Amino acid sequence: MLRLSKQTRALALLVSGGLLLSVACSVSTDDVTFQPDDEFDATSGAGGGSAGRAGGSAAGEDAGGDTGDGGSVSHGGATNHAGASGKGGSSAGGAAGHAGAVGNAGAVGNGGTVGNGGTVGNGGALNMAGSGGMGMSNGYPCAGIKPANALIADFNINTPTDMWKDANGIHFGLYSFPDLNNGGPNLKVGSGSGVLVVEAKQVKMPMGFGVKMEPCANARISAFTQGVQFTISATWSNPTLPLLVAVKVGMNQNLPISDIAQEGMCQVPAGMPDAHPYCDAPHYDLMVPNQKLIAKLDFTKFNGGKPSDGVLIDQIKNIEWLFVSLMNQAPYDATVTIDDVMFY
Repeated sequence: MLRLSKQTRALALLVSGGLLLSVACSVSTDDVTFQPDDEFDATSGAGGGSAGRAGGSAAGEDAGGDTGDGGSVSHGGATNHAGASGKGGSSAGGAAGHAGAVGNAGAVGNGGTVGNGGTVGNGGALNMAGSGGMGMSNGYPCAGIKPANALIADFNINTPTDMWKDANGIHFGLYSFPDLNNGGPNLKVGSGSGVLVVEAKQVKMPMGFGVKMEPCANARISAFTQGVQFTISATWSNPTLPLLVAVKVGMNQNLPISDIAQEGMCQVPAGMPDAHPYCDAPHYDLMVPNQKLIAKLDFTKFNGGKPSDGVLIDQIKNIEWLFVSLMNQAPYDATVTIDDVMFY
């Protein structure tokens, strides 16, 4: 049994009501279920086979800045993508002044009470692609595609820039923010590992990674309407504090309208450079275990989105993991391993 220190328990209460994890059996709280990885085959049969790879478009080339949840934790990140068509461009990064590579934007998310506050990087793209500004149209509805099976990503790809698609035509790819040259996380796949390893150094400003889906996934018309699950483990440089990751479900409804990328339905008032007070993805704050376990997160437990507070499962654009920095926490290093990302 993994026991949490008094300090860790107090921090966990701030985030998600506390988690007590067991290696021997599945452990549930009101918000999340963990189970040992060796039970995965028994619980994921609906997932079907591996998603096929297609193309070699640069992953993350369309990721823009995104959220800024404040309070006792600091969130920021990116949930926008131009998609498989490869729309993108350079952008000036977030409030901390980080310069994005192709379509990447840095962000700083401090302040306020939990679920509010924070500023987000924007410039050529905040939840947009390319070098243009926020769209002034009435928005671009997403024609969601039914997932062919439960599997989103098993990371049986050769490089982080590989794209893959399912049998119904949903295109998938990896992204990270900010880009590696601007202090962002390093994504590692390949060599037959079948996992995604993410190395984050000196986490202080918001940084993270995700799997994008284009045009978007409509889980409502599939058999996988309950939530998302993935195998996860981590090591980090300050074990006296928990490693917190905000898991986010990006949706077209909450993306700022972008006429360049032709996506998004969230209207940002004219003259407002920061989309975050108006457009944000719902999230769940997860305390990451140091054992390899399967996390199962019901869609109903995600909140804090704008304008839609919860997950709209007919227009899912991405699943994202955002490293969280506690207030007054010193920068830390973390290595997270992710595998078998699935709907359920």
